[in-house]
Amino acid sequence: MIEFRIALAISNDELRKKLDNYLRFEFDIPTVPLKTLDGAEAVDASLYIIARNDIADSEWDKVVLLGKTAKVAVLYGSRSVPVSERFEGVRPLTGALPGCIRDWMNQENILTSDAQGDMLEWDDSGNDANPSASGKGKNRRIGIWSPGGGVGKTTGVVHLAKLAEQDRWNVGIVETDEDKGGVLRYLGKMPAKIGLDSMAKQLWEDPHLFAQEMEKIVQTVGRIQVVPMTGTVDGLTCDDKSVDTLHEWTESRFALTLYDLPPRLRDVMTFSVLNEVDDVIVVVEPTDVLMDAMDKHLRLCREIQKMQDLPQKYKLIVNKVPENHGLNPQEMADSLGIPLLGVVPAEIEHYDRIINKGRFVIPNDSPWRTIYQNLNLGGMDNPSPVLMAKRPIQKNKRGWLQRLLG
Repeated sequence: MIEFRIALAISNDELRKKLDNYLRFEFDIPTVPLKTLDGAEAVDASLYIIARNDIADSEWDKVVLLGKTAKVAVLYGSRSVPVSERFEGVRPLTGALPGCIRDWMNQENILTSDAQGDMLEWDDSGNDANPSASGKGKNRRIGIWSPGGGVGKTTGVVHLAKLAEQDRWNVGIVETDEDKGGVLRYLGKMPAKIGLDSMAKQLWEDPHLFAQEMEKIVQTVGRIQVVPMTGTVDGLTCDDKSVDTLHEWTESRFALTLYDLPPRLRDVMTFSVLNEVDDVIVVVEPTDVLMDAMDKHLRLCREIQKMQDLPQKYKLIVNKVPENHGLNPQEMADSLGIPLLGVVPAEIEHYDRIINKGRFVIPNDSPWRTIYQNLNLGGMDNPSPVLMAKRPIQKNKRGWLQRLLG
């Protein structure tokens, strides 16, 4: 049982009673009713939920003061959140009740809405999921891959998954990189003891047994479901036929599947996923080593018939870009002939919070939000256009440096 209580400063009696019942039933949390903010600081509560309509302009100081000693959420309903009303320690929540509260309790970072109006409503439909997430739209499958290791593939996967979670996608992450629980660590959980690489060969060959075993393997963190790898000595035991069992299972399970792939093309799983997914995000750093590796990979794609269609799915992310050093991301994309999906600066403090302190909070101005939007997964109404490469993939065998220099 959670050992704290929530103060509800909502003058609408019907909404306050519904929310009180919901919090008691869903989270087993006692609440304290408040019709005004007068005396709110004297209430022994850990969280305050306040209706925006019940805050007078002269009372914002009280709200900010509460945010210094407890968690505070302000309910905006369908109203947008003005910049002038964003304060440290005060979380604005938009959308209908109880969904916005549930998302907050699940530590989702819902901040603003472009919808207009000032009504706070209760949605009894229970269907607050993204239409695509509920199965009404086309399922999306995205592979995140790189020709080299240590470039930020796993952190990219988790960024996209967290944003999809906030957008109410039914999202799954499939780890096929032997990173020993990297995804789960970033999501604040201990590495799994059993994973996809723990599955015996005969299970891959029987879809029914495979599905039963996957129920034991899948780890759930909020709305995100993770199929982990544990880094066993034997690795994955699937072959080029039985790997289809995994694709069929993910298709039936998730509306959005993100594959965290190992670097290079070193196993059956990687090649199968690259062929199966709708999009392949290629993550590189702005270095000549990775450009050479990607250049060699593209030449291989041109020379091997089964790989010739792969580059059509590729979209480039240039990660860990230093402020004044490294290759130019757009020139890299032009040279490779791959659309530039986004550029992520080298943010040491952000990665330190994620990796060392276990705090996976995505800032409002994070470039990963733009990347998410450019993938047409949701988010802002006006995503930045994907920057198409200025040159098609060359059929000659000149290196990337030669092409850059003409």
